[in-house]
Amino acid sequence: MLPWFLEELKRIADELRKAVDSDNTRECESLCMTLKGSAPSMGFTGMATTADRALQMLAWTKSPKESAAVLRDVIVACERARA
Repeated sequence: MLPWFLEELKRIADELRKAVDSDNTRECESLCMTLKGSAPSMGFTGMATTADRALQMLAWTKSPKESAAVLRDVIVACERARA
């Protein structure tokens, strides 16, 4: 299960990067919700916390471009987990 999740993190990081670039709030929210829900069960509680912070920032700004710093933190967390 863990190898599958690590591959899923690559997909999520790639999709999140595209969603930020296109300023797609709904896609960013969806990807962050996926991480917030699934990461703890795989032992990545810190990643879930980072995803939750991104969701809070998106709710406040309504813009991935304005929330880019915290969304980059989520992308980095996904990439580090795979390293």
